Amino acid sequence: MVIGGGIGTDYDLSKRTLLSFNGFVSTVNGDAHSNSRTIFSSLDRNTENQIISVDKYFYNFGNVFIQHKFDNPGNRILVFNIDYNQFEKKNKDRINTAGIGMEPQISNNRIPQDFFNISEKLDYIHKLSTQSRFSLGAMHSYSKLNSNPFYEIYGNGQGSVNLAYDYKETYLAAYATLNTNIGKRFNMNLGIRAENTQYLTREKVSFEAQDTTYLKLFPSVSAVYTINKNNVLSGAASRKIQRPTMEMLFPGRIYQNENYYTENDPFLLPSLRNNVELMYSNKGRHILSLGYNKATDAFSKFIVQIPEEDKISQRSTYINYGSYERWYATASTRNSVFKKKLDIVLSATFNLYDYKAKAVGNDNDIHNFNFNSILNLNYDCGKYMFVYSTLKFVSNSKTISQENFRNLILFDLGARKSFGNLSISVYLSDILNTSNIQTTSYLNSLSYNRYRFNYYTRSASLSFKYQFGNTKTKQVLNKSSANEEMRGRIN
Repeated sequence: MVIGGGIGTDYDLSKRTLLSFNGFVSTVNGDAHSNSRTIFSSLDRNTENQIISVDKYFYNFGNVFIQHKFDNPGNRILVFNIDYNQFEKKNKDRINTAGIGMEPQISNNRIPQDFFNISEKLDYIHKLSTQSRFSLGAMHSYSKLNSNPFYEIYGNGQGSVNLAYDYKETYLAAYATLNTNIGKRFNMNLGIRAENTQYLTREKVSFEAQDTTYLKLFPSVSAVYTINKNNVLSGAASRKIQRPTMEMLFPGRIYQNENYYTENDPFLLPSLRNNVELMYSNKGRHILSLGYNKATDAFSKFIVQIPEEDKISQRSTYINYGSYERWYATASTRNSVFKKKLDIVLSATFNLYDYKAKAVGNDNDIHNFNFNSILNLNYDCGKYMFVYSTLKFVSNSKTISQENFRNLILFDLGARKSFGNLSISVYLSDILNTSNIQTTSYLNSLSYNRYRFNYYTRSASLSFKYQFGNTKTKQVLNKSSANEEMRGRIN
């Protein structure tokens, strides 16, 4: 059961000053009953699990937005943002495990999480001329996470585990960007961001701690050159940071069976990435782009062996494994035929990856080439009737942590019919029923386990939409948030 609601309001303090507030609160309460069977290569380890879960979630978000124009044309604008994010998660699992030659075992898990973030952002935008615009800003963000997972095991291997984690993240940033036109054909963006970040993670029982602090620069540059009205060249280069989602940092085990569990890593570090891309566009319908990415402290999900008491368990978790490089090429074309009633869009991407692992127990170097393509067909049947389809091909692929053994061909088909303000849509997904993927998850340099995951995505949907009311009222302004990235990191 999901219960939630929110409010968004704008108030004009004056002709030049706007005050806005957006707030949202949501709660989720549910329970789940599941059964799983795990078959190992050794018959005496095969197990069956019955899991009863009770879940509770609470999410609270708010944003205060103030915008002031120093002059009527809006050549100088000041924008101030404040965000707050609160997220609570309480999970209780009761697992009954039975297997050949073993005593029945009962496990109780409690995995509470409590997260809070507040972020402030100040931006000043100055239109220097009709050809140039300059912006200057600063940002502060503070996050805190508390977690006290608890586990009890009855039967064979009786015992309990009690852990407690604190995670704090603080960063200050200052940035500036300049957008300018040089002549009639050349446009350039220059940007620089200085960021001071601190991550502090502590396990209260074992006193294990990790404190990471750094000051780094994140420059960016992009340029567009218009050769003529039909041909455009552009390029961009930047350095960015990818932070783990909050879910990746939340500690707490979820057992799949007595020997295999998932557990996230509160000590996971962010990844730094350098990006370069060149692009050519012809008539805005035919596009070719070439790019290169390099990431350090990259992270991915692995299955590793963990010695615990008198047995070896399998742990699925995220690890900062090392670095990777990616070279890619993307081509797309769009054409209209049959008196422009049929719109055809074809795109294809070629990827070449080079992974270099440096994590302890995993020294894999993986090289991989893969390819994917998408064909979209949209047909205007007239009388407000549209038919559309998507055909997608995905080749075999291999990453540092898993391998896809099958080529996939996915086919979707849909139609929409409008009757004035009423529209009816039908959509069929994965008609060929080919969305089955088999992967190998690498453990370490000594061994690996093979897992087969079957994903069934064939579905059919029917939807009705009716638009009513006065559509000419004043629209709410499209406002930014102080920390859109933080909202995306909360699952």
